[in-house]
Amino acid sequence: MSRLLQASTPRHPEALVLLLLAVSGNPAITEQPWSKAAIVLIATTLFLTIGRKIQIAPATTYLVFIAPFLLVFFAQLFTLGFVSKPFVLGFLLKIYIGAIIITKLGKTFPIALLNALVIVTLISFPFYIIHFLNLQSFLIPFALTPYNGLEETFSIGLYTVRPLLPPETILRNSGMLWEPGAFQGFLNIAFLLNFHNIPRLLRHGKLRLCVLLLGFATTFSTTGYLVFFILVVSYILFYSRLPVVAIGIASCFALAAGFGLFLSADFLQRKIASQLDDALMLPEGEFSNQRMGSFKFDTFYMRRAPVFGNGFHEKTRYRFHPELLNLIEENVNLGHGNGFSNLIASAGFVGAGWYFLALIFFHRRSLCHALIMALVMVILLQGEQFLNFPFFLALPFVQPSPSRSRWRWSPPSRPTRLASNSRPVAPPHSPNAISV
Repeated sequence: MSRLLQASTPRHPEALVLLLLAVSGNPAITEQPWSKAAIVLIATTLFLTIGRKIQIAPATTYLVFIAPFLLVFFAQLFTLGFVSKPFVLGFLLKIYIGAIIITKLGKTFPIALLNALVIVTLISFPFYIIHFLNLQSFLIPFALTPYNGLEETFSIGLYTVRPLLPPETILRNSGMLWEPGAFQGFLNIAFLLNFHNIPRLLRHGKLRLCVLLLGFATTFSTTGYLVFFILVVSYILFYSRLPVVAIGIASCFALAAGFGLFLSADFLQRKIASQLDDALMLPEGEFSNQRMGSFKFDTFYMRRAPVFGNGFHEKTRYRFHPELLNLIEENVNLGHGNGFSNLIASAGFVGAGWYFLALIFFHRRSLCHALIMALVMVILLQGEQFLNFPFFLALPFVQPSPSRSRWRWSPPSRPTRLASNSRPVAPPHSPNAISV
């Protein structure tokens, strides 16, 4: 399959990544009435400034990636009788924004993402302290989203002020994203994409790792801690160069530490127990915006349109629940706690299956890394609607990193026949060598 071929890497790649992060969950942009127009403007600007400079082969990765989704939309138009054209356009433009930025940065994207998140995390600390000291009233004049009182979430652009929500007992850091669970999602993806950079970061980037780990800890995210635990164990098992005995000991220690953390962290147990109880008591087909309750609710719609889904527009997505449609017409934000089940209920098993298949297939040269990425995305989506945003929609476009995995697969190469008077030519030095 042909790929988008990148031009020269920008001098400050973190700027492009910060733009991608901003349109992928900063409420100061995504929750504005002009957010859809901003997506069109940003996509157009990127095409005029970057897109035309990138060589595109006849069968591009972008077209291959969006083709199954277009099939899903046409099937929904035929089976449901309605598909929102503005949504389809926005969906394709979001993929394009993420794809063009990720493709432009190429193999420098992972470290540029990590550096950009260091900036975001450092900026969040003073605002988090102000919020922790209950001084958030001083931030109200800078609110860029509708402000409805100190019990409501509002964004100042650089930081999202989010109050305590039951059953939480400690204030959580959202960074500039819409909530702490979103912040941890970006951080965990950055850790995963930089597996191959860990040895150099441990030597030359300890301060950056400490900043990110501290910011990650202040999210107090159940899902985030679980994913981070999986990443640590995966790195030890598949990427470290430790002896087998040391790997076994380290893995046992990581498992014991993770289990001990869960038992000692009361907020984790209370949160999981509360949501599980609510989901078990939820009647069949009744709406819930918690992650487990949302999954149970979505199974109602999965059974009715399992192949191509119920569409992304509320007109078809909630067509069997007119009371929900009435609330939406009254501008009530229903929320939805499970991005994974929502994807299946909206796009069917064809759309959802294609996203994860592409995530694995496009990274097949580092199969172990691809499988870990797919597993991480499944877990992250259990709590957030990450696939509403360009960053996560375009993750299949991330170029596979140099694999350090013990388990990797490369397609068989054909033997090259050299002329009798020719000599093998050494590969040129890559202009995109990663700087840590």
